[in-house]
Amino acid sequence: MALFGNKEFVGLDVGTACVKAVRLALEAKEVVFKGAEVFNSREEGILDEDELRDSLSAWLTELKWTGLRYSVGLPQYFATTQVSDFPPGASGETLDGMVDFETHQLAGISEESFISGYHVMTPDYGRENPVLIGICRESVVNERAQNYVNAGIRLEEFAMTGVAAANTLFHLHPEVQDIKTPQILLDIGHENTNMLVIAGGQVLFASSLMFGTTRYADAMKARMECSQDEAESLLHNAALDQQDPNCPLRVTTRQLESEMRASIDHWRAGERQEIADKMFTHIWLCGGGAKLAGLSDHLARTYGCQASVVGPSLPGEDEPHPELATAYGIALQGLEKARIHISLCPTAIRWFCDRKKRFVYVAAAEILFVLLACFGLFQHHRSLVLEQKEILAEKNRLEQCKVFIPDLDNTRDLMRHHEKMLIPFAELGNRAARFISTIEAIGEARGRGSWFIYLADQFSYEEGKPKEDEEASRAPETKPLRATASGLMFASSLEEEETDASTMFEAVPVTKMEQLTNMVAAGYTPYQKTNRLQYVKNIVKDLDGTELLEGVDLLSRPVREGREQGIFNPWQRVLSPPPNPRKPKARRNRVLHTPFMFRLPFVTTDVMKMADEEGKEGARR
Repeated sequence: MALFGNKEFVGLDVGTACVKAVRLALEAKEVVFKGAEVFNSREEGILDEDELRDSLSAWLTELKWTGLRYSVGLPQYFATTQVSDFPPGASGETLDGMVDFETHQLAGISEESFISGYHVMTPDYGRENPVLIGICRESVVNERAQNYVNAGIRLEEFAMTGVAAANTLFHLHPEVQDIKTPQILLDIGHENTNMLVIAGGQVLFASSLMFGTTRYADAMKARMECSQDEAESLLHNAALDQQDPNCPLRVTTRQLESEMRASIDHWRAGERQEIADKMFTHIWLCGGGAKLAGLSDHLARTYGCQASVVGPSLPGEDEPHPELATAYGIALQGLEKARIHISLCPTAIRWFCDRKKRFVYVAAAEILFVLLACFGLFQHHRSLVLEQKEILAEKNRLEQCKVFIPDLDNTRDLMRHHEKMLIPFAELGNRAARFISTIEAIGEARGRGSWFIYLADQFSYEEGKPKEDEEASRAPETKPLRATASGLMFASSLEEEETDASTMFEAVPVTKMEQLTNMVAAGYTPYQKTNRLQYVKNIVKDLDGTELLEGVDLLSRPVREGREQGIFNPWQRVLSPPPNPRKPKARRNRVLHTPFMFRLPFVTTDVMKMADEEGKEGARR
């Protein structure tokens, strides 16, 4: 069978007199009749199983059917069938367990192993969850399966012959499935007859009758005093004559009626009341015995209902062939197109077939996986190609940019050089503006009665401190204040001290030039006996609130050391009260104002220094 193509099955009905083979195919979900063959084993003189196996293998090889899949019929008398009603809603594993228990009950106390199968029926006739169960001894199934396998038959299914005949009827006459009244199906074989009671498309009862066409042949042989072969040959053209009381076939048919009556009584005794008392509305005949002329009419008159022959028609013919009905139903079960599917296949073969059925899904999954993998690889390859193109384009751009790198480096070095050269201009050129901005800030921040007497940058303030070796010998307050390029001092005297120009300017590397970061201011506030620093705190608060200054604070004593006297002493003479003639010995240094000294840090500097690539310091405005 192709993976997704059409599949074919051969239904093999092996009887005691002949072997019937029907070949069916499933095309576009429709069953197609491909052919039928009959092998007459009695005419070939085959008497035992071994001869039949060898002849069967040669026959199938001659037909070129050896490579096909086979579904073989198991005689109904080897199997036991029963309809059991289980609790409603039971399904799946629960129903499997219940059926297994029922199978053990049907097997009784036998120590042999049994193979079972079941078919879930439609709830009806008083049954809520009916199940048709079929069982057979495992040894019988295995033995027959081995014989077929040894004959080169590709065995995949075992079907009960009686149920197979019912499947043929349901397939060829689907209208029968809608008839709720009971009907009889007779499969008359060479030595046995299968009788089934059907209703509503279900098998309600199945039994094997000890009656076959050999009974008719024996009757014809006794009447015509001929051989057995001649009797069987005459039987093909004989007819059951109801008007002739001496007709040997009429007496034999009464035996069939007796067998049927006993089987029907047995069915009615165990059937539900809803259908057990109803009359039969149709009798269907199949098998080799169904071709006996007049038999269907006789049974129709006997049971007061219609009787018909059922069987498949060969291509191009309209006449049914009842002898092929069982083989046709067996092939339907192989194709999984049978209405009632009860498999009694050996466990090993059943496992192999299940595995083979799932192989289609496994193969489809593998194909899908390969396709997805190929698609993923294609997408990945496509993405890699696109990424490679982008990388090559970027590489080309970088190669073009690489040409400009030396010029950019030279331009950058030149820019850094000019930036360094601009540092003195930016630093020193902005100091005057810094002084003016600071004067404006302290002018706005001074309180009423307060004034500033001193303002200088950090460098001028530090330069004005005396050296350690000069501090002791230097006169404390006699020097007048001076004005330099980096600082301003306000003095009451108009004298200026001459300054050596050579000491004012020193050669300093551009990148090492110190920056102006803060100013120093000093002044006076009105004196208060209590909380005398209140005015000073107010000035500090107002200065911190400006955008120019940040972190304004009083100078600590170590920082003021050496500069405090030089700044405040000239003003003490001015601010001291005049002498009192009445009290010549009174203190002249009575305090009327409170002095203060601030450090005024700037929020930003005029030059932002940074380190260059070589570890040297650069600067940028």
